[in-house]
Amino acid sequence: MKPAPPTLLEMKVQLQKHQIDRLRGTYADLMEYPLYVNLAEFFFTDLYYVGDRTERNESFLKLYTHFEQLFGKVLLRGIHDLLEFHALSEDLDDDVARLLVKMGVGLGFTSEDYERAYRYADNYPERVHQIEIMEVNLYFVHRMSQRRIIGVLLSTMQATARLLGASPMIDFLDRGYTAFRTVKDISYFVTTIKTREQTRLDRIYNDIPLDARFAGK
Repeated sequence: MKPAPPTLLEMKVQLQKHQIDRLRGTYADLMEYPLYVNLAEFFFTDLYYVGDRTERNESFLKLYTHFEQLFGKVLLRGIHDLLEFHALSEDLDDDVARLLVKMGVGLGFTSEDYERAYRYADNYPERVHQIEIMEVNLYFVHRMSQRRIIGVLLSTMQATARLLGASPMIDFLDRGYTAFRTVKDISYFVTTIKTREQTRLDRIYNDIPLDARFAGK
C-alpha cells in the first residue's frame, strides 16, 4: 500500500530542519571562528526555529502588549521587528511546505526539490524583505546585549513572563543577550550572512523557471 502523503505540518517541520542544515553548511566557515560560534547558534536555533512556533510567537505578542508602556521606543521597535520577522518566516515556510506537498516529493525531499518549491512560491519581494529584516534583528539583539541594564531588565521580567505564559520570548531575548554581549563588532558576521543569502536567492530565481502546474501555491 502506498504510504499516505505527509501532512502540511509534517512537511513544514521537515522543511525547517532542512533549512537549518542548509544554514549550517552555508556558514560552516563562520562556525570555525570561536568569536562567532554562539552568534551562529543563536542564528540557526533561535531565529530559524524548528517545530510548532505558535506558543513562542504568541508569547512574543503577550509580552509586547503587557510591557508596551515600559519599553523604550528603541526596544519596542526592535521587538516589533522580531514579531514581523517571525510572522513573515512563518508565512514563507507555509508557502514552501504547501508546494512540497503538492509536488508529491515526500519528507525525503532533496535540496533540488526544496529550491524548486522555493522558486515556485514566487515571492521574491518578501524574500528580500526577510533578509533585510533578519539583518535589522541581528543588529537589534547585538545593541541590546551591549547595555548592561537590559540584562537586569530581562532578569526582573522572568517572573511576570511566566505568569503571562510568555517565557519563550524572555528566554529568546536572554539567549541573544548572552550570545552577543561579548562580541563588540558583528558587522562581518551580519554582512556575510546578508550577502550570501541574497546571492543564493538571486541564483534560485535566475536558474529555476516557474512551472505552471504549481502556480498559485
